[in-house]
Amino acid sequence: MKTIRFIFLFIVLGNKVLSFGVASFEPTNVEISLKKTSQADSVGYNLPSEFAKLLYPKIMDGTINLWDGPLKEIRITADALKEIEISSHTSFSSGDNLLMHEIWTLAKRNLDTKTIGFTFLTSNEFGKVVYGYLDYKDIMVLLDNNFIPANANGFFNTTFRETIQNKEFNFLITQFGSDDFKADPSKAFEIQNQLFNNPTIKIYTPSKDAVRYKTLTYEVLKNGTENNDSLFFALSSYFRNNLEQFFNLGGDQSVSFINKEPEINITKLKVNELYKTLKGQVTSEITSIQFYVNGKYLPPNDLATLRKTEVNIKSQPLENFIHDKNYDLNITSINAEEINNKNSLAIIKKLNEGSWKQLVKH
Repeated sequence: MKTIRFIFLFIVLGNKVLSFGVASFEPTNVEISLKKTSQADSVGYNLPSEFAKLLYPKIMDGTINLWDGPLKEIRITADALKEIEISSHTSFSSGDNLLMHEIWTLAKRNLDTKTIGFTFLTSNEFGKVVYGYLDYKDIMVLLDNNFIPANANGFFNTTFRETIQNKEFNFLITQFGSDDFKADPSKAFEIQNQLFNNPTIKIYTPSKDAVRYKTLTYEVLKNGTENNDSLFFALSSYFRNNLEQFFNLGGDQSVSFINKEPEINITKLKVNELYKTLKGQVTSEITSIQFYVNGKYLPPNDLATLRKTEVNIKSQPLENFIHDKNYDLNITSINAEEINNKNSLAIIKKLNEGSWKQLVKH
């Protein structure tokens, strides 16, 4: 029997459900279920969706082992997994359910959730399809070394391992100790609420003081407004008079270097910018600029290369002018999410104010 004190938690004794005030319980086997379709866009990522996509190639090339279950009695080979997919008319990478096997311990109001492994499953017209089980320790390094693809509300540099530890995703408890909640599913919601929506319970998560990033891509067009047209006039004029620098930036992809007096008409820029926040302080730096010349994009150029030019717009160096954003622009993507028909100026304002989890409403 688990030792339990001081917060409210339902425990089954025979056919009775008792409510105790608990401050601790001993290590307990727990299973939680994550549905791909139940994940909120406001979290910034979809773990069950992206997790399977990360792991599938590694399973198929034999880098990591897929097993029949937590006891790991039979290894599911790449051929066997492919056969499961074909026979069930489903895809591992598109599976809709992730089952996480964990051990939870509550000690002095501190909840520790230790992940043991994962079962990957989905459903078809005939019922549940189980692909197999992966041990957490076998993929820990992989999860540490890969960022989860994030939408506009997420952080560019959140690792898969952090998402698992943070428990910010939507999930349901499907087993707690020996109780699978089939007799009374409401108990699972009560346990989850008492542990995860209780201000007196502290849950271990990675440091909140970590540096967080968002990647921003936007286009600047020659559109008739004063500052935009000043930018493109200055760029086109400068490179007409500095052909060597123009060709060093890849200009030969749009203009023949044989032509000694080429027409250089720059009408669009694609800018990549990295935003950073640390302890409430927001900064950003341009990482690359791509010029659209005579109807073709030149290769992206990093900031170090661009600093070698001496382009000035209204007495400002190119880098400073672009960074200040006193012109019309159109954001095309944030992190891994394409942005269409959004208010770019409002998004920039939220970024600068630190409202990073509320950039885009889905």
